[in-house]
Order: sequence, then C-alpha cells, then structure tokens
Amino acid sequence: MAESSIAVFDLDGTLVDSAPDLVWVLNTVLTQEGCPPLALERIRPFVGQGGLLLLKHSLEAHGWDMAKTDLQGLYKRFLSLYAATIAQRSKTIAGVEEALDSLKNMGWILAVCTNKLTAHARTLLSRLSLEHYFSAICGRDSVPICKPNPHHLIHTITVAQGNPKYAVMIGDSSVDIDTARSAGIPVIAVSFGYSPDCLELYKPDAFVHHFNEIPHAIKNLKLMDLNKSIKGG
Repeated sequence: MAESSIAVFDLDGTLVDSAPDLVWVLNTVLTQEGCPPLALERIRPFVGQGGLLLLKHSLEAHGWDMAKTDLQGLYKRFLSLYAATIAQRSKTIAGVEEALDSLKNMGWILAVCTNKLTAHARTLLSRLSLEHYFSAICGRDSVPICKPNPHHLIHTITVAQGNPKYAVMIGDSSVDIDTARSAGIPVIAVSFGYSPDCLELYKPDAFVHHFNEIPHAIKNLKLMDLNKSIKGG
C-alpha cells in the first residue's frame, strides 16, 4: 500500500443515516406551506440527492407548479432549519467507527466527498464524533460543480493529500459510481444507503452489505491495476 492511499466516502446514506433529520425539516417546511407531511419511505430515495432536489421532488409530489414557486426561497428556509436541528435524529451507520479505525491502522488517508454543504457536513460529523477521522471534508460548495462531476472527487483527494493512483471511493448511489468512474477511480457500493436502484447493476468494483466489510473489500482491490484498467478502457 502506498503512503498516500486514500479512501473517499460519500456521507448521507454511506457514513450516516441522516434521513430522519432531513425528512423532519422537509415536512416542517411543507407543513408551513400548507402541505401534508410525506412518509419517510416515500422520500427516502431522494435524500442522497441533496436538499434542493429533495425539496423539489416533494413539492412536485404535492402537485405544485414549480414555475410559480420560489424554490430558492424555500430552500434557504430549509437550510436554516436544518442547520438549527442537524444531528438531532441522525445516527452513524452500524460498524462505521470500527471500520474507520481499521483503515486508519492500515495507514489509509480518509476523506469525505458529499453534495451536502461543507459546513453542514462538518457539523454533522462533529456531533456524531466522526470528524477527526477525515483529512478532508469537501461539500458541494467546495467546488464550482459537485458530484457527479469528477473534479469534486479529485479536489477532495488533493485537499487530503492523497494520490488518485491509490484512491478508492465508497458510496450508496449511482451518482457516486458515476463520479468515481469519470475520475478513473475504483468504487465500492454499499447496499444499506438511500439508492432506489440495485447498485450491483452499475457494476461497481466491489459491493458490500455492511460497513464492516469495507476494509476487507478495499484490501482486496488492486488499486494501481484498477486505475490503469479504468483509464485505459
């Protein structure tokens, strides 16, 4: 393993089950606008797409005319309320601390690449006592264009002082898989996140059902060979 080997994680649905907080905030905004709340199961698949799309999908589900809706104004209210209540209902995915400790002990650099705002990501990870694991936490506002643009991932690796040749991404959505593929980086998909799709269909380099399987999956990846194969083919 190279000294600059780096594992980059998505946040929502991968490291943290943040859906309960996000859904509570969303339903608070919907109620304020005279709409009935939506069940967690109905909007859970959209949680990993970011607050703006989550809000848009939910309003469309209520039949709102988006052309006549101040979506940005509602989004600002959503963000303000989320910032005030972050991590009240969210919880760490089972096995995260043990797996991150294992990777640290193996000498891996760890980082987070998320479409959450950076400040929100840092606050969430801090309150769940996870922030100290990561050499970089890069949200959607850390780059001009966020995931699935590969620059978001490459930027995260650079900030963490990792080497893209010895990098792997771990995520719970097709967006994460597309991001890694576009960056020429191997990707491990998890089954316990928010994706409505079966991610095995996207042919990630590895697929795991529990977070504690990730160190073993990473160890089995021949990162240099995979990077060459991805970039060449």
